[in-house]
Amino acid sequence: MDLQAIRDQFPALSRRHLGKPVAYLDGPAGTQVPTAVINAITTPLRAGISNLGGPYPASALSEQLVDDARSAMADLYNAEPSEIVFGQNMTSHTFALSRALAQTWSSGDDIVLTRLDHDANITPWMRAAEERGVTVRFVDVSESMLDPAAIGAAIGARTRLVAVTAASNAIGTVVDIPAV
Repeated sequence: MDLQAIRDQFPALSRRHLGKPVAYLDGPAGTQVPTAVINAITTPLRAGISNLGGPYPASALSEQLVDDARSAMADLYNAEPSEIVFGQNMTSHTFALSRALAQTWSSGDDIVLTRLDHDANITPWMRAAEERGVTVRFVDVSESMLDPAAIGAAIGARTRLVAVTAASNAIGTVVDIPAV
């Protein structure tokens, strides 16, 4: 693997400050992207895109871009394009989903969350649980790992949701989702 060839694909990694290379240590909001991604974003912007659903070419181009992106993501995740949703960010999506699912919860129900998850998969569920009078059960992390048996032990007859990440964006832990 040619690390320099990979780095060369990311223009921001050539940036220097006071003569020294810049290190990007902030999280997802500061993620650097390769030239191919920059081009994939800017090419349609240069062509002229528009809101979806309009009877004009710019709208048709926008719809085709979204359809193509859904198909590509569906292929990546072995899903159907209709199962792919794009939006502002995970937190916004999870807040919307938590509000919808919480409508089926009642006082006395519970949900299971983990200490491994990003706040975007914790706070929306906690707020929904609080609004519905639902108990939140947390599963702790042991040596940077989640024990599927600990998750199983936290699930009861009134559990309505288990929210768990597939991989931690903070420490890289990959969770055994089939076991969970």
